[in-house]
Amino acid sequence: MDIARLKQLAGIGENPHFISMPNPRQEFARRHHEKMKLSMNESKPQKLELKKLAYATGDLSPVLSKDNVEYHYNVLSNGYVNRYNNGEGDADFNYGGAMLHNLFWEQLQKADGSKPEGAIK
Repeated sequence: MDIARLKQLAGIGENPHFISMPNPRQEFARRHHEKMKLSMNESKPQKLELKKLAYATGDLSPVLSKDNVEYHYNVLSNGYVNRYNNGEGDADFNYGGAMLHNLFWEQLQKADGSKPEGAIK
């Protein structure tokens, strides 16, 4: 059997009668990405803003240090917002990053010194 026939059987090379099928995982990922883009485009605002923290940057210590919170809030989280608002990079990626970080910061609260009690269920 010659090399041309092997390539044809393997779907490699030029063959006008051969239609290559996309990798199922790649096709799933492509479709998922398209759906996400469509859902995100439905209600995206023109401008985003970084929500103010409900606590001081040092209030999450010892779980997150003041330096850690300041870096992640002022540099990383704010970066997503600025890039989205300035039209830099992938708008969907920056929008998602900004929204997820705003949600993340809302989940945290100032440590009140209390300790959990009782058995973990």
